[in-house]
Amino acid sequence: MSNKNGRQIYEALRSVTTLHGEVALLLKTAEGWLTDEERGFEPLCGSVALSYGTASIHHPGRWLPHMAFRFFRPEPNDQHRVAFVSVILCPRTPDKHERDFEEPIVTAGWFRFAEPCEKFTAYWWSGMATWFDIDRDGTLGSWRADPGDTCESGTTEQHVLAVPLVEVTSSDVLVERVLKPLVGSLQGGS
Repeated sequence: MSNKNGRQIYEALRSVTTLHGEVALLLKTAEGWLTDEERGFEPLCGSVALSYGTASIHHPGRWLPHMAFRFFRPEPNDQHRVAFVSVILCPRTPDKHERDFEEPIVTAGWFRFAEPCEKFTAYWWSGMATWFDIDRDGTLGSWRADPGDTCESGTTEQHVLAVPLVEVTSSDVLVERVLKPLVGSLQGGS
């Protein structure tokens, strides 16, 4: 490997570090907006923000994060709904998803559970946009079980939207294209 290639590798890795910082800022901005006094969402999962990673030498394909996320309870006493905002960076198995994955996306959505959900650790839920055939234009995709039914995951409703990460160019765009539609869908699904 020549010195030029070594520098290019280093610059590429530094770019990934910069991207991670920008994704963290996006998620912190979303969390700040959702948890302010006006909206009052309650953050879940402490400071955990990554899933599907590993430090194992046997799984180098999982060293980089699949997605970064934040989960919320929309109302303090609502034990049946969980909302999320996530950035899906690089799915492990894009070929197994309902729709082709071509670029990182910002997603948001919520789930209604049949049984109270007191502790939430199913981080994979933040990647639901890759399992639904939804448009990547901020249009909300919704699924509801028939009355009296639940999905095998225990949900009775699932709602998710997605927009390309490169289109979320400011906090104002994040609020208008992702957060306001998320809050609006929750208010309509109370």
